[in-house]
Amino acid sequence: MPKVSVIVPVYNSQNSLRKCLDSLLNQKLQDIEIICVNDGSTDNSLKILEEYAQKDFRIRILNQKNSGAGTARNMGIKNARGQYISFVDSDDFVSPAIYIFTIPMAEKFDADCIQYDYKILDEYQKLIKKVYQKNEYLKRNIILPQKCVCDYKDLGNTLMTFDAAPWKRIYRRQFLLENDIWFDEFKPCGEDAGFSLEVRILGRICYVNKILYNYTMRTDSISHNSKYILPLKEILNSFKKRIQKHNMFPNLYPQYSAGVLHWCYFAYKNKNPNINDGTFIQNLKKLIDDNLISEGLLRELEYKIISERVRREIKQDLLKEFKITPKKILKTIFSVEDEFGGISKHKVITIIGIKMKFKK
Repeated sequence: MPKVSVIVPVYNSQNSLRKCLDSLLNQKLQDIEIICVNDGSTDNSLKILEEYAQKDFRIRILNQKNSGAGTARNMGIKNARGQYISFVDSDDFVSPAIYIFTIPMAEKFDADCIQYDYKILDEYQKLIKKVYQKNEYLKRNIILPQKCVCDYKDLGNTLMTFDAAPWKRIYRRQFLLENDIWFDEFKPCGEDAGFSLEVRILGRICYVNKILYNYTMRTDSISHNSKYILPLKEILNSFKKRIQKHNMFPNLYPQYSAGVLHWCYFAYKNKNPNINDGTFIQNLKKLIDDNLISEGLLRELEYKIISERVRREIKQDLLKEFKITPKKILKTIFSVEDEFGGISKHKVITIIGIKMKFKK
């Protein structure tokens, strides 16, 4: 039995797949299997997978018709043999030390889930930012990481206000199987939200304070493409069913309400620009009939949406009225200019709005 099963959903990833696979084959922990689920790719992805599988017996290829990442990950879990499961997107790559840092920590604290830090890169592999999950927890006044392991009681009302991406964590396989935790299989996105919520409800979570994953933010990806509409009804329905499955709905109702507010507002902020605010609110009202959202929460959402629209319109009016540009804003922070356009013998230095005059 391998120590880790790495599950890689693959769909038309020919440009990034080699780098992804190389990062996995070069792991310091060699006792791994790499399960690549080809999700009906139409480019050269399958050929690349076959080429790598011939070179290294640890790579296994599973094929399915194009069904989405949720179905691909579920197929990987069903075929996994490792003690732990790691999800890696085929656009991304990992640190060679990701498993030698996370697995011993999981074993030491008997954790079901291990989180770590990561980098966000653009499609040209330039660093956008480093994300320290420790800082996110501290911002939300959560006990982790002062406490080695936390559970849902520590997370409070932040239980459902999370980034669902499964690649941010490593999971104990038996924990997923014993609790019947699977990905939703709807498309085109949001299939990981219910899975990640259930892990947070049931799991003992541990944190490793190291950057171990490199996430590539592509402008053409589904999660960053405004033409795709977040399947909000399906996500909220998944949340509710998973909480009810474990008979925890009465205890978690405050967290559920906070989560509904978070995900509805997230859907609004990322909605298709062709959908106006009125239509979006009407769609939310339909969720009342499905008992997924209360009238009180809807009124709170309407207030947030109206406030956001007013803020946006005021900002646009100010930019138009005073011709404020990013360049002008930067000049108020720091600039060095000749006084009176060069007629004077002085230079003016502006630092955070404070002007100082010096002789040339």
